[in-house]
Amino acid sequence: MSPSDSLLAGFASVLDAAGCAVDIQREPAGLGGICISGDDRHQVKNRLPLNFDFIGEQRFKNIAEPVKT
Repeated sequence: MSPSDSLLAGFASVLDAAGCAVDIQREPAGLGGICISGDDRHQVKNRLPLNFDFIGEQRFKNIAEPVKT
């Protein structure tokens, strides 16, 4: 990913953020999914028509502890 491929946006809720991410992924057909934390998944799992796959704990830059995704 190059700097021109990134986006920083603020949202009022996890539900709004996940919905936007899904819409962005649908636009250019065939792109990969989105990655959200397990806590966020619990907030949106029954409110958006999405399927979730647990991919295990992931390490991210500048976050000390692994994140359950």
